Amino acid sequence: MLYKLSDRQRKWLGFISVVSCIALIFTDQSILPVAIPTIQRDLGATSYLSQWMINSYLLSMAVFILAAGRLGDIVGFRRIFLLGLTIFLFASLFCAISMNAIWLITFRFVQGIGAAFMIPSSYNILLDLFPANKRGLIVGINTAVGSFFLALAPYIGGLFTQYLTWRWVFWINIPICFIGQVFGVLAIGKPEAKNETFDFKGFFLFAIAMISIILAFMQAKSWGFLSPGIIILFVFAIIFFLFFIAVTKKAKHPFLDFSLFKNKLFSVVSLIIFLELFEIGRAHV
Repeated sequence: MLYKLSDRQRKWLGFISVVSCIALIFTDQSILPVAIPTIQRDLGATSYLSQWMINSYLLSMAVFILAAGRLGDIVGFRRIFLLGLTIFLFASLFCAISMNAIWLITFRFVQGIGAAFMIPSSYNILLDLFPANKRGLIVGINTAVGSFFLALAPYIGGLFTQYLTWRWVFWINIPICFIGQVFGVLAIGKPEAKNETFDFKGFFLFAIAMISIILAFMQAKSWGFLSPGIIILFVFAIIFFLFFIAVTKKAKHPFLDFSLFKNKLFSVVSLIIFLELFEIGRAHV
């Protein structure tokens, strides 16, 4: 389909696909808290389960975002972006029809995986679509859109909850995801796959370390920072991260190649993604 589009059309359709999906990802970070009291009543959820309706999304994003970047390097960022978009679409559908709190928490976790697949891919796609002299502006716009919808989302969630139903927090994602899919398929170029393997051992160790550290921060407020459970989680995080570093140094195709941070562009994009996710996490603590 690419040959039917001019280069200009391809750039802007791809831009709309990526930026609209980034808007969705960040909207879903902060749109839910305002609807939580209504959801809690409708689904008969406890306060603890209601907290995890938000936390499960953040947790899966943090655990899978690096894996998504690595998979993008191997099979191509177009495939990973469109896969993430598909996961996000269907997870939103199942969130919208949730019958109980566990159902909603589960598919919020799946939704976070879809979001994690899209975030690193989005920056690489934009860098590929636009020439070097416009990349800074385009990446800046992409980041600004995410921040704007992160701030706007509570108002959108409030309107849906007040005048429609909290389920529209998720229903609204489906047509936007569909449009993003169509534009993405039409406009984003097909990549060449690399002859590399995915480091599952490195991913497993990294995931355990990340889950431990994130759970520690998420539960520290209710358990207490010096509680045995929190201390054990921090110890687990340190041990598994040290194992991760050791395995990474020996791997032929490591899960995370630390030498990449010598590349200025890679470091800047990584810092942008980290700051975005940090702001999201800080907003929900």
